Amino acid sequence: MFSLLCDSRFSLGCTSDLTVRTGLLGYRNLGTTSGAQALNSVVEQEIRELCMDFDGSTQEHLVKSICSKVALFVADGAADEQLAGRLASQSLFKNCKLVRRDKTHAAMSVLERPWSACAELKSVVDKFALGHSIVQKIHYSPQLQEVFGSFCDRGKPHNLSIAKQRFASVSKPLQRAMMHLDALLSTVVWVLIHRNPGKEEHILATKFLEEVSEREILLASMLADLADEGIRMVRYFDATDFDISWHAWELRMFMSRTHLLVNEARRIFIRL
Repeated sequence: MFSLLCDSRFSLGCTSDLTVRTGLLGYRNLGTTSGAQALNSVVEQEIRELCMDFDGSTQEHLVKSICSKVALFVADGAADEQLAGRLASQSLFKNCKLVRRDKTHAAMSVLERPWSACAELKSVVDKFALGHSIVQKIHYSPQLQEVFGSFCDRGKPHNLSIAKQRFASVSKPLQRAMMHLDALLSTVVWVLIHRNPGKEEHILATKFLEEVSEREILLASMLADLADEGIRMVRYFDATDFDISWHAWELRMFMSRTHLLVNEARRIFIRL
């Protein structure tokens, strides 16, 4: 039996000696197409290419054999990918027993909705990681990256990069901005000195220094700790050999640690 992930990875069930085979089925750009039907079409094309002979002919019996042995279809929580799994189980993979959501993708955005629900937290995340701010200007400017790296400890180059499509990656700019706060502020001051007042970098640097407060810096530090807990959970689910019996324990520990960081620390924060 096969399990198929919608990012074209596959896992082959255990052999007689309990050996599990995994691999990459293929890579293909959707181009201008979209939707569940397009996703299923791409998956079918990859399977047919896998079963293609050297003369360019497709071995149909192999295609049917592979499709008949797919028992599990896993995709992220996007509506079109879940629909693709349900449609595939009715046509392409008729013996597919389960269509599941990928736990790693779900874990990546576990903190996104709680943070977005609070305007103040969202503002802090936008200022130090996601939004159109001087922090992102530093990341996208090679010169400002060099300046920021020169102000960091021992002159080590550190960037503030983030993959905005993966919310879990917000931990990197948050943590680096807080760990190298002096370097970040020094870089902002450098921008004020060396950039013309009309430049966008100068405007963003001025706005950052005018608006940033001790409360926001403290909040950003706390959010960086929370983001680190999110990354820890993502890494657990992203492993290919995780034990499913430990899922409940890992989630329980995640909730326990975040409760300590949020609810217990909140009492201290309110007193401040």
